[in-house]
Amino acid sequence: MEITYVYTRLRSNFGRHYKFKDSEDKILCDIKPDPEISQSFIDRDPVDRGVQCTVEQSVQEVNTERRKMETKSVNHVEGGWPRDVHYYDPDQVARFRKKIEKDDVYIETVKKLAETMERYIRQNNSLDIYEDYFGGAESILDLNKPTLKIINLFNDQNEIKRPVSSLSWFTDGPKKVAVSYADPECQDHFFVSNFYNCYIWDVESPHNAEMTLRPQSQVACLEYNPKDPHTIVGGQYNGQVVLWDCRGKGTPYESSDALKGHKDVVRSLVWIQSKTGCELFSASLDGQVLWWDTRKLTEYTEVMYLDPTRKQEATKSIGAQCLEFESTIPTKFMAGCVEGSILICNRKAKSAVEKVSTVYTGVQKSPVYSLQRNPFFLKNFLSCSAYQIRFWSEDWKESSIWCSREFTSHATFSCWSPTRPSVLYTAMANGMISCWNVLLNQKEPVFKMPISKQALRCMKMFENGKFLVVAGDDGMTTLLRASDDLVVAEKNEKKELGEFFDRETKREKNLEAMRREKRKVKSQSPKESSVSRRNS
Repeated sequence: MEITYVYTRLRSNFGRHYKFKDSEDKILCDIKPDPEISQSFIDRDPVDRGVQCTVEQSVQEVNTERRKMETKSVNHVEGGWPRDVHYYDPDQVARFRKKIEKDDVYIETVKKLAETMERYIRQNNSLDIYEDYFGGAESILDLNKPTLKIINLFNDQNEIKRPVSSLSWFTDGPKKVAVSYADPECQDHFFVSNFYNCYIWDVESPHNAEMTLRPQSQVACLEYNPKDPHTIVGGQYNGQVVLWDCRGKGTPYESSDALKGHKDVVRSLVWIQSKTGCELFSASLDGQVLWWDTRKLTEYTEVMYLDPTRKQEATKSIGAQCLEFESTIPTKFMAGCVEGSILICNRKAKSAVEKVSTVYTGVQKSPVYSLQRNPFFLKNFLSCSAYQIRFWSEDWKESSIWCSREFTSHATFSCWSPTRPSVLYTAMANGMISCWNVLLNQKEPVFKMPISKQALRCMKMFENGKFLVVAGDDGMTTLLRASDDLVVAEKNEKKELGEFFDRETKREKNLEAMRREKRKVKSQSPKESSVSRRNS
């Protein structure tokens, strides 16, 4: 008679962790050197070797099956319900659901899905994947030190890696980011398929782009519509402005006329806070600022020339590198130019002289790569050039009120934190991100973080101040999350920054008054000396 007994053991008991305990030291092996072969070797000092004091054993790894997720959408023209069912009538919906639930096909389908889901749930419950292995250990990080943490990386999917030209956040939450790519030296790559493609990435899916935008030329800038998150506009290298519907197939459904628009690269695009949500304006290296209505994008509605002489002459206009627009000041905008000047313009001006109201020449030695008003003090704004970042005030037009030391590596972009008044970020050509807190240190950044081995070109901060995307010449877009120290403002931070701006503005005014007094004394001293010689 054969007797059998079945031993059962729960799956959750497999793979449990070892419970280590202290023990006395033991010599496992002692190998003496052989003096006969010592002459065949050369002594090396110092020598570092890793030693494993435990017996090596085979390791078995078990993991749940990974499911590849894809986002797909369906455009329901007549709705997802049958024609005889009105989905807004709760009685008809309830009757339709009861009818479907009694259908044999529905029951069989649910049973098959339940078996698959039950298998995955059992696999997940067999081990505690959320167990904190080092919960009792003390953290070696300084919790008071601000940090940036890399969350995801989005790589260019083209076979030839292209530099990133612009970034734009999805307006309905930090869920997606649009990335455009452009190579200024692309003449040898025209034959490559999909060389102009831009991508829209889901921040939680870094492997495959959610959508591909297919322009007819390289795109220098992209911007989501703040009122319609499904609409995105792009500025191309051939001077055209193109419009996409993100619910479509990726081809532009509207574009400007190549002969009735910009004559050079469109460097910046800004949406206007209008009632229709269809108005925007663009700036280019041809020195023009054009206003557009997306309902009729073939022709622009208005034009302004960036003429620092304030005569609105096309021959004297200078190319724009960037634009800055604040929705609470709808008639004014700023333009950073390629020769280093900053122009404050008034769209609703009645005369040509008033269209360019202020010209900040300063001492900047390179193009102005970025401009941004401080979110808490709109009359003060930040500019970034290759050698320095500067603060400016609309109350003082002679010069900047503060500037950093000249950088050893070029700066390429800079932006304010939208939640902390005194914090700003700067992207560098050496692949580093510099974080500044001007109330703590005006000479050096608070910390620096390496991102890439190549130059960073553009950066975009989401409006909650917590998420930052940065990209550069290697075609890699990096998503970072800021620590709470960089997001939550301190108690008197806004007040102290306001006092800092006022103090620096007054200091510049006093210094300029002293310089004027010295020039006046120098101009009068030769006349006094000549009069004294005549009297003698």
